[in-house]
Amino acid sequence: MGFGEISVHQCRQKSYLFIFTIASCFQVIISSCILFGYSSLLVIFKDLRLYRTSCVENLHAQNATTLMTLQQQIPNQSCTARDEALNLPFAVGVIFFSVVKIPLGSIIDSFGAKSSQYIGCCTLMLFGLSMAYIEEGKEYLLFISFVFLSISSSLLMLCPYQVSILQTTT
Repeated sequence: MGFGEISVHQCRQKSYLFIFTIASCFQVIISSCILFGYSSLLVIFKDLRLYRTSCVENLHAQNATTLMTLQQQIPNQSCTARDEALNLPFAVGVIFFSVVKIPLGSIIDSFGAKSSQYIGCCTLMLFGLSMAYIEEGKEYLLFISFVFLSISSSLLMLCPYQVSILQTTT
C-alpha cells in the first residue's frame, strides 16, 4: 500500500464511526425530551383533562350549572392547582435525571456500552407504554413514565461518550 491509501478495514471502521455518530445524535435528540419537550406535553396533558378535579374543587361554592359550563372550558383554561400538579412529575423527572447519572455510569462501566444501550432502549419502551395508558384518574403514571424516561435518556446519552473514549484510547 502506498502513501495515502486506506485499506478496506479502515474504510469499514470509518463508515461504522459515521453511522455510530449519526445514531448517537439521534439518541441524544430523542432522550433529551424530558428537558426540552415538556412544555409541548403540557398542552396534551391539559387536553387529556389530567388533574381536572383540582380545578373543579376550587369552585365548589358555585351552583351546578356554572360548574358544568366551567368543566367544559377547563381543558383550555388556566388553573394554578392543575399547573402545579402537572409540573410536579416534570420536577421529579429532572431531579431523577440528574441524580441517576453516577449509578448508571457504574452500570455502563460494569456491563459495557452496548448492553447499557439495550437497557436504555427497553426503559424508553417502558416510558412509551406508560405514556400510552395515561388518562384521567391515572395521573400517577406520569411519575412512573418520567422515571423511565430519566433512566433511558441518561443511559442513551452516556453510552456514546463512553464508546468514543474507548475509540480514542485504542
